[in-house]
Amino acid sequence: MKQGEGGIIYTMLLACEKLSLCIAHIAIATNESYKEIQIQRGKMDKDKVFVVRNGPDLRRVKVVPRDPNLLAMGKSILCYVGTMNPQDGVDYMLRALQHLAFTLDRKDFYCVVIGTGDAFEHLQTMTETFGLKDYIWFTGFISDEELVRYLSTADICLDPNPSNPLNDVSTWIKVMEYMAVGKPTVSFDLKETRVTAQEAAVYVTPNDELSFAQQIAFLMDQPDLRQKMGELGKRRVNRELAWNFVSQNLLRAYARLS
Repeated sequence: MKQGEGGIIYTMLLACEKLSLCIAHIAIATNESYKEIQIQRGKMDKDKVFVVRNGPDLRRVKVVPRDPNLLAMGKSILCYVGTMNPQDGVDYMLRALQHLAFTLDRKDFYCVVIGTGDAFEHLQTMTETFGLKDYIWFTGFISDEELVRYLSTADICLDPNPSNPLNDVSTWIKVMEYMAVGKPTVSFDLKETRVTAQEAAVYVTPNDELSFAQQIAFLMDQPDLRQKMGELGKRRVNRELAWNFVSQNLLRAYARLS
């Protein structure tokens, strides 16, 4: 039975989606890209579609004193936070870091990789194969206290989600968490990532791992630019993207039902 795009299961799912949107009083989308899908595919009235973005809770994600052990290394501290499943692009990040260390001969970095997931063990094996075990620390699952301490210590944060039909229209909470603690981001140039981060990130040709490494190296040598980008990102979160702001649309959606 054909199950891919154009197959019978795909067609049935589209029909169920359209029927659900047709009978719904309102719909909630996580960003403007998904709102547009609901309007176009589901023929929804745009006034019935509410964008409720995911946003960082600033009571949880905030700047704290930097980690002394990481600072004592005297290196540029890179940081990744998030799940590590096949679609999350951490393998792209590892290949970029291999370029950073060996193609660009920049060994003055240490990358803290926070989180876990289905690809966790495979990524650790890749790290050893690439000769990067002295440059990367996989923390696994850690407490919020440790997470914000390492984020606060980072010089540059990384968002390696590759371009694909899912990622191109998705919004990543990790990017807003990076921004919340005033850190610049290196990211592949995806539509919704650019909408979110604006000038708080540098954007790389999608899936180009060498260019990703080159942009990391560039920011490593630009402390003033890093500070400016971090300040822009933090200001945007504090004024627009934190959960206490974006949650207002959820309340408006509920009010529409009453």
